[in-house]
Amino acid sequence: MKGITQLENTIEQVRQNLDRADLRVAGVLCTMTDHTNVAGDVAQAIRNRFGDLTFRTVIPKNIKVEEAHSRTESVLTYAPASKGVAVYQELVKEVLECG
Repeated sequence: MKGITQLENTIEQVRQNLDRADLRVAGVLCTMTDHTNVAGDVAQAIRNRFGDLTFRTVIPKNIKVEEAHSRTESVLTYAPASKGVAVYQELVKEVLECG
């Protein structure tokens, strides 16, 4: 959550300093989530702050995604049948729906 304020400040600086008044956040994605109260609280705080900008899809921690990353491979080729791939495919569909 601390990084969100920094990101918003950076976006505002880009808008002003690079004459990009049209720059906007297309969506906010919760990642690296697990089934803890802390993760649930953070996700709820994000939804409260960003409302409809928050994607419905939530990306959980997934060992296959982590393994692919550590091997500098795409999870799509490293573990195509993994839960991580399925969730990222859900995100792609959601983004495309937003259009």
